Amino acid sequence: MKKIAALTASFALSAALATAASAAPADTSSTDTSNSTVVTGQVVSTTTPDGTTYEGTVAEPIIVPELITIAPAPLTLNEVTYFYDMPQGNAWSALAPQVVTPTGNMVGDWVEIYTWLGKAWVYAPGYIAYP
Repeated sequence: MKKIAALTASFALSAALATAASAAPADTSSTDTSNSTVVTGQVVSTTTPDGTTYEGTVAEPIIVPELITIAPAPLTLNEVTYFYDMPQGNAWSALAPQVVTPTGNMVGDWVEIYTWLGKAWVYAPGYIAYP
């Protein structure tokens, strides 16, 4: 067991060193400790909380609309609610009143949520995922 732990630690250290060796050198001449990013045209300057500044040129926008995802609104269960394997399927169990996290999938008034058993469906008429 000790050998497995030693090998795992060795591989993790090797991966960390390889990552650090392949990283671009940092410009530490800045003393600004704010965590800010300034984009001017195609030149990007970022200051980390420890005061390290990174500068570089960007050929295209950093954030493109296709990569932006909006999480669905949380679903508040106000009473004991059964959850199912699929809409109008077999009941798996029940949830006490709480706030749950939807996956974003909906079929009519059925909302898919994350549970301790994996993804499941609850009947939630009137729920609006993206208000």
